[in-house]
Amino acid sequence: MKKNIKYFLGTLMLGATILNLSITADAQERIIKISVGQEKAIINDIYAKTNNAPYIQKQTNSVMIPLKFVPISFGIAKENISYDDIRKKVTIKYKDDIATFICNTNNIIFNGIEKQLAKNLGPVAEIKDGAIFMSVRNLAELFGFEIKWEPKTKTTILSNKINDLTNAEQNKILSNKAYEDCSIDEIIYAQEEVIRLVNDARIKYGLKPLEIDQDLMELAEFKSTDMYENEYFSHISPKYGKIFKYIPDNLGYTYTGENIARYGMNPEEVTNGWLASPSHRENILDPNFKYIGVAVRGTKWTQIFVG
Repeated sequence: MKKNIKYFLGTLMLGATILNLSITADAQERIIKISVGQEKAIINDIYAKTNNAPYIQKQTNSVMIPLKFVPISFGIAKENISYDDIRKKVTIKYKDDIATFICNTNNIIFNGIEKQLAKNLGPVAEIKDGAIFMSVRNLAELFGFEIKWEPKTKTTILSNKINDLTNAEQNKILSNKAYEDCSIDEIIYAQEEVIRLVNDARIKYGLKPLEIDQDLMELAEFKSTDMYENEYFSHISPKYGKIFKYIPDNLGYTYTGENIARYGMNPEEVTNGWLASPSHRENILDPNFKYIGVAVRGTKWTQIFVG
């Protein structure tokens, strides 16, 4: 059956403003809940799609999550995660640490030092049904996340602050040079804050909150990066055309929507701007949408909705 794609494409252009993230201690706290057998997780009270269901590794009783979900759950930039298909190795850079995991073994290289974990702690990563899965426990212990286990619901709970900003840095007002001068942590926080504000607006009007989808997050990043690097502002890319043709079919979508904005506005400003615009507001409050991806690159924001 042919998909009926719903286009609500507005463009939002607001005046240049001072960018003020003002990241508080509470905002930095990152709490992730991942349940075995479910293709959904909860990150700071926002539902996210894992694409593959986490499972319990029989040898270690460790919860294994898809590698594709590691960036969004641990707040790691995807460019800091790489996979060597020939050697079956996953390398992850987090803050000042670099860890390389050899799939289907209990061997790792952590900050240049080779380690062999006890057999009851491996494998650190394994390939299952063509997808790579990582041990949540090993990732948490290596990168300093607190980890708890709820046996009744088979849920792993991770907690960590996404950055180590000082109080002075937390309260700084960033210049209107926008997000090209921000850290990855600040960008991740800003994107997630927009999703939280969107869901607050939906809940206010009796609508279900949207779930984060990693594919849509990457697609939104692709769109924002394209607009920023190629210096245009439009729903139609001079090079790639409309973004909707790149939405993965596995989302089973019927409806799509896109909001864009320019200038380095903080999360509240850009969300309020979209809500004040009828076409953008209609996207945000559309009951047909289930998933969302948000990205900011340089001075360009993108929201992608799918339902």
